[in-house]
Amino acid sequence: MSHPGKTLPPLPDDLAIGAATRRTHAPPDEELPPHPPDLAGHRRLGLFLTVVSLGGLLGFETVPQGWIRELSAFGRFRRLLRPGINCYWRLWTFFERPGRWIQTSELTREWPHQLVLTSDGVECRIAVMVCYRIVDPLLALYEVDHFHAAVNRMVQAVLRNACGKMRAQDIFASRDRMTASLRESLAADIQPWGMQVRLVEITQIEVERS
Repeated sequence: MSHPGKTLPPLPDDLAIGAATRRTHAPPDEELPPHPPDLAGHRRLGLFLTVVSLGGLLGFETVPQGWIRELSAFGRFRRLLRPGINCYWRLWTFFERPGRWIQTSELTREWPHQLVLTSDGVECRIAVMVCYRIVDPLLALYEVDHFHAAVNRMVQAVLRNACGKMRAQDIFASRDRMTASLRESLAADIQPWGMQVRLVEITQIEVERS
């Protein structure tokens, strides 16, 4: 509020100079710098291209417990994919590729009605159960062709050889001894393929009636 006859004291020199400078150098509205461009769209595009590139470069394979899977590149073994999520260099399917599955848990197979001939010329049908496990997957993959089929043929061969050395009455009388002989022979034959036999059991013996 002003009073007649009174004047306001002048501003100090430093305040007066600062106020004049702000009034003189304040840029008009049209000279303000423009707002920076919205880069959100560019970021989303970059993220999309990155995901697409990584999707072509990298591959992911989920392996369940009790299994492993072969990984090869250009026909050559690279490594084994273990249970869980595995990452590998896919390179748009030109480099590493998942291959054959291998079950690492114990396997139980039964061979029913195997026709064998004893040393005294009697035909018998024998059913055998075998429990075995793959302990070295690389040997099972690369030392034998189709390892499960190879075990099947080996069981049949061992059974026929063992029975061919015994008489029919000995097979019935000494089943335990024959079972132990089968297990020992089969374990020695499939060990070079990376497999281990835990149990061999004869479940049934029948004599063919002529």
